[in-house]
Amino acid sequence: MEVHFERGFVPRPSRLGEGSDHPDEDTADLQFREHREWAVGHGVAVQIPEGAPEVTRVRTTWIPACEVRKVETHEEPHVVTGMDALGELPDGAALAAALSPLVGAYGAWIDGQGTIALDSPERKKTRERLLKNARRA
Repeated sequence: MEVHFERGFVPRPSRLGEGSDHPDEDTADLQFREHREWAVGHGVAVQIPEGAPEVTRVRTTWIPACEVRKVETHEEPHVVTGMDALGELPDGAALAAALSPLVGAYGAWIDGQGTIALDSPERKKTRERLLKNARRA
């Protein structure tokens, strides 16, 4: 089944895992808070056109497909993380010197995550749990 609407469908936020009793569901809700639902299938999946500025068509499908994009890593200046480069270091002191800037960079990244605006007390609570664990690590 396929439905067209020229003016475009209105998305709704997915709040499926928000405020759950399970930490994994809370974490997934926080990570995917920007994702929207355009339609919901019952016994089937729903597909929308990829990359369109506005969703004007939705359709059902029995076998859904989704592209899983490659994770782009963040390069931090002055931090050596390449296995070949680390393996060529002469001793433990050189290894510690190469990896030490990672601690400060990770701490700064963690602090930055705490400044991201969130839209609910449940998501803020989840973020605080994750930041506490990250700081401890």
